[in-house]
Amino acid sequence: MLQHDPHALQDASVEICVPTNCKVSIHAALLLVSLINQLSLRGQYIILSFDAPDEAYGYLSRMGFFEHIAPAVDVRPERPIISGAMVHGGGNRELVEIHEVPPGKQESIRDLPLLLAGSLTHSLRGQPDADTIQKHVATVLSEVLDNVYQHSNTVLSGLVALQPYRKASQPKVMLAISDSGYGITRTLREAQPDTLEKMTEAEIIAKVFQEGLSRFGAESGRGGGLRRCAEIALRYGADLHVRVPTAVVHLVPGRESYEENMAYCRDNAPLLWGTHLCFEFQLTS
Repeated sequence: MLQHDPHALQDASVEICVPTNCKVSIHAALLLVSLINQLSLRGQYIILSFDAPDEAYGYLSRMGFFEHIAPAVDVRPERPIISGAMVHGGGNRELVEIHEVPPGKQESIRDLPLLLAGSLTHSLRGQPDADTIQKHVATVLSEVLDNVYQHSNTVLSGLVALQPYRKASQPKVMLAISDSGYGITRTLREAQPDTLEKMTEAEIIAKVFQEGLSRFGAESGRGGGLRRCAEIALRYGADLHVRVPTAVVHLVPGRESYEENMAYCRDNAPLLWGTHLCFEFQLTS
């Protein structure tokens, strides 16, 4: 967890240290790429150091992490000349490398939802309703990626990655999507200033998932894609983690919806541009 706001620093270098025995989830990796690239875009000098290069470093290399961080970032001990993703790309059925979502090129990722959902075939073997889960993962991806283009307005690429964790104490599939744009809360506030002006970002996000809040208004019948994603995830008991510029929201499924008392919120988080989502679909052991 960041203890300070790197975006608030002026004319200073920022060092991010990955300690020994640090396990980095696919969601945390995308957040880290987004933060690093945002700071680099602002002109900050970034140092990314690893206390134990054979641990998290190897995992990040395998997922293509280093291909997606800004070239100016100073990686220590060194940036891999050839990453694990370049050597083994597509060869690990338990890990899907990070995919780029280029700004303004929606057609370039048209096939990505089906590609990522199809990568689950091996991991879902023996899983009840495996075909249905894959279908709904593809639907969630389509909705969320469309939302990236609607709300993003960024010069930085978005990112998406998926990984099954079959050997975890509670087997699961983690699907993470990040963008570094305006963020959904800013877009909604601009569309409905009278309604949302005094609400915190965490309150707005909770309203999106509990009531289907959209920038078009309830009467329009448009929008609400994130709400539909939540309903699909709920069907499979999925947790949903949401990170917006200054808030963190963890939505835990209740019996019928993401109920208010099951939304764990924190405002005043260190600034991180954009909207970052992580769905955790629980699997049977």
